[in-house]
Amino acid sequence: MLKEELNNLKKQLIEESMLVEENLDHSFKGFLAHNVQNLDRVFTIENKIDKLNMKIEENCTSLIALKRPGTKNLRTIIAVMKINNVIERMGDLTVNIVKSYKFLLDHPYHRPLIELASLAKESKNMLKNSITSFIEENEDLALNVCKQDHKIDLIHKKFFKILISESDLNIAIAFHLNRISKNYERISDLTTNIAECSIYMIRGHLVKHSALETGIG
Repeated sequence: MLKEELNNLKKQLIEESMLVEENLDHSFKGFLAHNVQNLDRVFTIENKIDKLNMKIEENCTSLIALKRPGTKNLRTIIAVMKINNVIERMGDLTVNIVKSYKFLLDHPYHRPLIELASLAKESKNMLKNSITSFIEENEDLALNVCKQDHKIDLIHKKFFKILISESDLNIAIAFHLNRISKNYERISDLTTNIAECSIYMIRGHLVKHSALETGIG
């Protein structure tokens, strides 16, 4: 019985993460296509994420209180609770991204946004892989997610340098471009938190992703 309920928790977590992935798609593709309706869909989906977040939290609390799970199962539930909160924060960040994309539709930036395209793609892939690492208890995949975070950091820093090098760039446009880049970078950081939860569930102790990158712990 408990096994079934844990599987249901994992399914809900997958559903929640897929909603964030959907929002990452809608935000960048909507911006490229100048499709405001696509961008606005993000706000509707964000409401679904918030409701699912509360449902998962309630289910986790009930399982701990009523089932008195053993060590491994308790670790799994705690990990689900942590990941649930992380995904909800990602949802908030996608809303920030969309608000800035909507601003840029009215204030165009005449340069190919290659870096933002890379950040959008990589952050989505990292989210997908981090959730898979948890569901499948795949430690190697969790480690790869942590290593990928460094790549995202480099892209964000490169884009920031480009922005500050353009002396004639409107300050408001620069702010929103950097805000988008920074929020993608923060999403990738959060995926490493999910990877840490995967390692916690597998190993039974907490390890920060800085240690995971170097093989320590």
